[in-house]
Amino acid sequence: MDWSRAKSILIATFFILDLFLGLQLSQMMQTQSKIIREDQINRKQIDQLLDQVHVNARLDQLEKKDYPGQLTVYKAMISELGNPWVKEKQGSYIQTFSPGLPFQNEQDLTRILNQQIPFFQDFRYFKAFSSDKKRVYVQVVDQIPLFNGKVEVHLNGKQIEAIRVLHFNHLEKLSSVSAVNLRTALYRLITNWEFNNNTTINDANIAYRSKLYNSVNNEHILLPYWYFEVGSDYLLIQANNRGQNEGVEKIPIKQGNE
Repeated sequence: MDWSRAKSILIATFFILDLFLGLQLSQMMQTQSKIIREDQINRKQIDQLLDQVHVNARLDQLEKKDYPGQLTVYKAMISELGNPWVKEKQGSYIQTFSPGLPFQNEQDLTRILNQQIPFFQDFRYFKAFSSDKKRVYVQVVDQIPLFNGKVEVHLNGKQIEAIRVLHFNHLEKLSSVSAVNLRTALYRLITNWEFNNNTTINDANIAYRSKLYNSVNNEHILLPYWYFEVGSDYLLIQANNRGQNEGVEKIPIKQGNE
């Protein structure tokens, strides 16, 4: 055996392994450094980032608001409804009325919805999603809106033409997570989204969104998101620390109302 050659190969192997481990350590330290920078980002840095991307934000107004700090991740299932409700592909249920179901005022409309929907008490009116032709009520979980859980009431004047319902039940707590603060959420948004010039971030808050977890058993995961009102859209990014590498999601505020 050529011991000299074997020794050289062994040294080269250890050298390559050392380089590999060094690279891995460097990447890990960079990731940790990024997390620390996110957690410690200050108002001046946010202002500078906004200037760089030519975006305005009502920061004084946003920083005065109270945001939930500790949040729960839930597993849930879509509630089922029987006749006369018709199940749709996405799991929601719809009921149509011909002729339309008349109502006199807002109080009367609420009374009818309580009669038609057994769990309507879980929903709250959401003005941003609503219009003259469609009233939208969003399910509330732990005082936080769940954007996927909705009641959509299609109107023609003072008549109800159709009601669409998507409701989540059997909520099972999976874990508790700490929500990143407003400045960290803004940092993630600014660095992960391509804004148009002179865009304004009008509002910010936290909501749940459901993600399909098990299609066989129709199980969903309810995850907390920061959402920012930008023009006619909400831009969403995960609110927990694990969401730092997640992309930004966009949903229209007026979701096909007309």
